Amino acid sequence: MMNAALSGKPYAGNPHVRFDEGEVASAATPRRGSLLYKAVMLKTAVFCAAMASASSFAAPASALWVGGDSSAPNDPTVLANWAADSSGTALSELPGSSYTTLVTNNVTDEARIPVIEDGMSLTYGTIYNGITDGCSGKLKMTGGTLNVYKLFGGMFGGTGEFEQSGGTVTVAPKTSTGGNDENGHNRFGRTATGTLIITGGTYTATISMHHIGYASRDRSGSATGTMTVGGNASVKLKGLYLGIVDGNQTTYSPLAHGTLYINDAGSLTLNEGLHMSYVQSGTGNNARGEVYQSGGKLTTAGLQYVGRSGGSTYTQTGGTNTANGIVYVSYGNRVKASYAIGGGELFANAGIILGQNSNYQGNEGGELTLNEGGIVTAQYIKRGNATNKHYARVVCNGGKLVAKENHSSWLQNLEFTYNAGGVTIDTKTYTVTATGCTTYSSAAEGSAVHKTGTGTLKYSALPLVDEIAVEEGTMAITANADVTSRSANVVSVASGAAFDCCGYTLAAQNLSGAGVVSNGTVTVAGTLSPDGTFAFGDATAVTVDGTLELAANETITLGAGATLDLTNATIKPPSRGSSGSWTFAMGGVGSITGTPKVAKGTGYCVEVAADGSSARLYRSGLIILFK
Repeated sequence: MMNAALSGKPYAGNPHVRFDEGEVASAATPRRGSLLYKAVMLKTAVFCAAMASASSFAAPASALWVGGDSSAPNDPTVLANWAADSSGTALSELPGSSYTTLVTNNVTDEARIPVIEDGMSLTYGTIYNGITDGCSGKLKMTGGTLNVYKLFGGMFGGTGEFEQSGGTVTVAPKTSTGGNDENGHNRFGRTATGTLIITGGTYTATISMHHIGYASRDRSGSATGTMTVGGNASVKLKGLYLGIVDGNQTTYSPLAHGTLYINDAGSLTLNEGLHMSYVQSGTGNNARGEVYQSGGKLTTAGLQYVGRSGGSTYTQTGGTNTANGIVYVSYGNRVKASYAIGGGELFANAGIILGQNSNYQGNEGGELTLNEGGIVTAQYIKRGNATNKHYARVVCNGGKLVAKENHSSWLQNLEFTYNAGGVTIDTKTYTVTATGCTTYSSAAEGSAVHKTGTGTLKYSALPLVDEIAVEEGTMAITANADVTSRSANVVSVASGAAFDCCGYTLAAQNLSGAGVVSNGTVTVAGTLSPDGTFAFGDATAVTVDGTLELAANETITLGAGATLDLTNATIKPPSRGSSGSWTFAMGGVGSITGTPKVAKGTGYCVEVAADGSSARLYRSGLIILFK
């Protein structure tokens, strides 16, 4: 019985048969041995719509879904739902592994789409959903077991979809003599539109590659592929390619676009790597890959390429991405790629490289954007072999960077853009160094770098931001640092934290807190404002050329060999009536030099001990004694 949905379609005389790793070939590019009457000589033969008579075959090589059984039109275990071709030639047996291909085409009625359910255990060869222009096919799975050699969705202008919400899928290579091995592949969107949706059950593939959005230069038309891993699904693959262009031919310049969504509690494990936008051979960057992760988890054993040959974006707002190989953001020349995280966590256990192989003087390169709520834990983050820092930019909008281990060049040759919210850098217990990093243009109002963790963060050049806040552990400089060019800049050192000058000079606009600054030369051009007790440690020479702002009973202490020069300072004490006199600076084993001025109208005077051991504020005015 002919499938009514296929009736009247102009497929006659337009066979789509090709021996090409088990795939379909366009009639526009026929090859020797690919005509239908030669099909018995092929390892794989695909029949779309009106195929030639099955009488040429000793046994059918493919099965076409027609959904013709009125009582069970979704059931793939009912023989009447299958045909050998679009003319309705009946099959003598249900399709199985002996069938090279299964085709679902132009059955769009949900009531007749094949559904694999609980209790079914099916083994097939290769499944094609939607092949050739105007064809549309879909296969659903809610339970049961499916074993298949290859699985395709959308071929040569068609639209195809596989949707799994339960059950177990195993995609395994052929092992028979003459069959393809694990170097096979699944493709969704092969110069067409293909969709793979997995929201439940398990999906395991041991073939080498899954292509999401695959275009070939020997055929016109673009490729669009979409993959979703969500719900509580567990998906395990080898390599995943999002947006891939192959072939050395230059007849066409097709576009390939692949998109991956990871959400809910879905789990995707890649035993090899993630390749976003890949031109397989030849030149050009007309491939694009995108990942949107709002939950779930991605785990890769191999490399992650965000922009291998063309523009790509990875947007993470939740979940975890655990990369056990290097994460490349922009790998090829003239490739613009970005990784933006505003929720969840990226674990870059082998490091992040921005701007590899980029040498074009444009706006291309790799960019890592840290939005509020996003956390990146990395072995290191560095610029690759790009020719300038513009190819390796970190944009700070409130996220967090976390050290994974001790590293002498943890942040290397990067260009930082600091916006409102800035960045929190957590060293944990490690000692890490930011070397060769610069601040791009002018940081935004409210920009900040917050240092947390009990370890040490070393800078070869301090960020030019509104606030450098050492909240825990130690911040250190490995060269002279001058942040006075930013008038709003404050270097704050919290109680229990430290700033180590390591023998160099810190020129601060404003300095505050209750921690310790030591081992170098410190100049304060703006305001020094203790918060309780502020300490300058051993061998520290401090000069205040601006204002020393003091609240009641706030003090400054000096370590061995430390000096505090107040010659050009102006003291701003608390308001009248808030306090009496107190010693605000204690030299101890250090010394205090110079007599500062006191702001007018405050009612205070200042006195520095002749031996430089202390300095105190006291009330001025007429004293009247009554008897």
